[in-house]
Amino acid sequence: MEIICKDRVFTLKNGSDVLLHTDANTPMVYVGYGEERVEMYRGNFKLEDHLLERCPLTLTSARVTEQGIELDLEGQLKLLVTEKEGAVTLTVAEKSRGHQPLLAACGSGRGRACLRLRRADELL
Repeated sequence: MEIICKDRVFTLKNGSDVLLHTDANTPMVYVGYGEERVEMYRGNFKLEDHLLERCPLTLTSARVTEQGIELDLEGQLKLLVTEKEGAVTLTVAEKSRGHQPLLAACGSGRGRACLRLRRADELL
């Protein structure tokens, strides 16, 4: 794994493959919220999500800290990128109090990943 962090550009590569990339003009993360519908009939579940709003978050700053690389996404979300023994971890370090991101999409095309975010107290 190769992590490239220069000024307002962050790129994560595996060999020649770009896994994640963001800069001031290219969002890596989108946050949004929506409504879910869950129905159950005799043990069969029907799950639907309806996205109401989706906002791109572009990179406003990237800095190297003792813990790893901190990515600031428009002051709304801060991600901490760490690498240990070839494994890269992205952790939500801080988020804006005014927003409750429920859905975040990273990357684009075939390499896109969709993550559902929940507050830590909801997981207990």
